[in-house]
Amino acid sequence: MAPTVIHWKKSLDQKESVQVRFEKWLFVNLSKVIIGGKTGELIRFKAPFFRKSLLETLRDGEKLSHQWGLEVFVLRKCHNCAHVIFYDSQRLEDALDEARKTPLLERLQYDQQITGKEFLEQLRHKWQHKGTIPHEIGIAAGYPVKDILGFMGLAPLPLTTVCGWQIYGDANPSLIMKERFDQAQRWAMDYIDVDQSIFLRDELRH
Repeated sequence: MAPTVIHWKKSLDQKESVQVRFEKWLFVNLSKVIIGGKTGELIRFKAPFFRKSLLETLRDGEKLSHQWGLEVFVLRKCHNCAHVIFYDSQRLEDALDEARKTPLLERLQYDQQITGKEFLEQLRHKWQHKGTIPHEIGIAAGYPVKDILGFMGLAPLPLTTVCGWQIYGDANPSLIMKERFDQAQRWAMDYIDVDQSIFLRDELRH
């Protein structure tokens, strides 16, 4: 485990319980990226979030993600909610390299030499303009390019199975990836000693 994550875990002892719950929630929800090699994770925040305002949530989320080696990009924001992508910048560049080997970027009218940051900026613009989330966000969220192509009807691949996302064509590579992501999340939960209740934020507890 990275020294920064070890240091973060130790720092929890000095924090208030509600802050600890927020940080553990975020760590587990980002564990597929932090530990499992996933490119990114899209998270929707709605205030109040662990008793935080939206501004406080975004501020603390960005601070923590940088501590864990991730970047943050706000894709959509309203007065009390935000859709945020937490991502590994190099993995996003690698994912775009994979996409360039397919018709995906060209068919969707993206520049072939687009950078990761530019890609996210264009995703935000499309989302704001059309009012719906662009399906190609799957590139930044770490899903296999073949499954994105199949889902969007840009490749003649049959729907093989559904396991967290729709898998097209040869299922094995996607299922192996899914298991790696799930294992990372299980490991993260064990590391900070939490169970499934971690996924229930304070505002939804009774």
